[in-house]
Amino acid sequence: MTNRIGHQLAIEGMDRAWRNAATDWKATASQVIERLADRPEGFTSDDVLRELALLECFTHENRALGSLMKTSAKDLGLRKVGMEESTRPERHGGVVARWRSEKFF
Repeated sequence: MTNRIGHQLAIEGMDRAWRNAATDWKATASQVIERLADRPEGFTSDDVLRELALLECFTHENRALGSLMKTSAKDLGLRKVGMEESTRPERHGGVVARWRSEKFF
């Protein structure tokens, strides 16, 4: 499988997860991202999921967050500023992007 095909499959998986995510989870996740975007140090998807867990707001497939992050990056002016190791054990040390609002540049 080429990298391009793998990337396309990842996007399709995130979009499918988004379509199947609960409406209340989508709304709450969007609000959490907007709030975290005000952090000068930026945030990761781990931060978003941690905040959602504190609110006891879950979805059956966390890949839905990837699709929301793509949309939020455009809508809120977020930029990827680096990659770091995930703090979530189920990610087994996989990397996540750090996002920062363009207003802090």
